[in-house]
Amino acid sequence: MHPAARTICLFAAGLWAAGLSKPAPAQAFPARPVHVTITIPAGGAADVILRVAAPKINEGLGQPLVLENKPAMSGVLASEQLVKMAPEGYNLLFTTPSSQITVKFLSKNVRYDPEKDFTPITAFVEPVSTLVVGAAVPVASLKELIEYARKHPGKLAYASAGVGSVFHLTTEAQLQATQLKMRHVPYKGAGPALNDLLGGQVNVMFDVLGSSLPHIQGGKLVPLAVTS
Repeated sequence: MHPAARTICLFAAGLWAAGLSKPAPAQAFPARPVHVTITIPAGGAADVILRVAAPKINEGLGQPLVLENKPAMSGVLASEQLVKMAPEGYNLLFTTPSSQITVKFLSKNVRYDPEKDFTPITAFVEPVSTLVVGAAVPVASLKELIEYARKHPGKLAYASAGVGSVFHLTTEAQLQATQLKMRHVPYKGAGPALNDLLGGQVNVMFDVLGSSLPHIQGGKLVPLAVTS
């Protein structure tokens, strides 16, 4: 599997908030709640995992995490806002590679430098991803999807979590490799995209297996491949 096909959710903090500024004397960190901006929509697979883990993280920190979802522009907007916050270590980012890696190669107008302005703290979760189609699409394998798309160029629409997201680039790489054409429909996160896939507004998408599995088991989605 190509590394670009992976979705890794990670914590990141402002570089100067990670220890380059002078610490407040005689005060243990953290002395108050820590705010975490989440670039994944509420209810998304990684968002759910973070919220399940949050109570244990709170115990370790001795202070609560304050979680806030801001799923816009594949995490770029939230990243820009975080850079402007006070460099005190109380503002973290829970994001995907879209805002910290691929953005460098896709946009010239981003108002932050992922390497200079942020310090990665940890890779939090690396979920298994799968390529799924709606049950109405008359295919049952990746080979059949390629053949169907080739016979009906431009008919199929694929969803992604946003322009520049990992699954957007993964799908485009597959389309280039197979010389196929599909319409791209970007969303503000994988959750809204999955909802429209289930509703038939789009036909195919890469998704986290944990989110798709109940719908696969219920016969509403057909899995064609995994990226790991």
